Amino acid sequence: EIPLRLVGSEMCIRDRYASGQTLDISDDKQIELMLTLFGWLLTSSNRKLRDYTSKAMIEILKDRVDLCRRVLEKFHEVNDPYILQRLYGIVFGACCRRLDEESIQGLAEYVYYTIFDNDMVYPDILLRDYARMIIERFLYENPEYTGIIQKIKIIPPYNSEPIPEINDQHYLDKHYELSLIHI
Repeated sequence: EIPLRLVGSEMCIRDRYASGQTLDISDDKQIELMLTLFGWLLTSSNRKLRDYTSKAMIEILKDRVDLCRRVLEKFHEVNDPYILQRLYGIVFGACCRRLDEESIQGLAEYVYYTIFDNDMVYPDILLRDYARMIIERFLYENPEYTGIIQKIKIIPPYNSEPIPEINDQHYLDKHYELSLIHI
């Protein structure tokens, strides 16, 4: 078995998943803890690390769709919109790549209830798109569904806070000296 290390090994997680290998961990609690660690890696300023982490999470979750909801619930109270946005993108990727035909009804209903079934919809364009696509994927696969999801609520435009107006700083009108790139 190849050791599980993020950096400094002959085959890190990125290479392991890129080569089509999977983890030899069968305990859901261990996988959930690893996904929590990966979720916090999304706070890194290193974009490649965030991208590799996202890909690894998608590969893990595609085989364990039941853990998608737990990951979203665990990070629900995080006040960093970028992390939430990335997590919803990861969950959508896992839903699209899932190998089994396990229903994602519980996940779709959780996403609907958390994001869209509110007076004010979460004010993040990409997060809402990922959330909508998770639900639409479920509804497409289950056209006979008659549960709590109201399709009209997931279709834009949404009732959310308006995007704030920013005063023009006239950056293009200014002359800058000693810049890194001279145009």
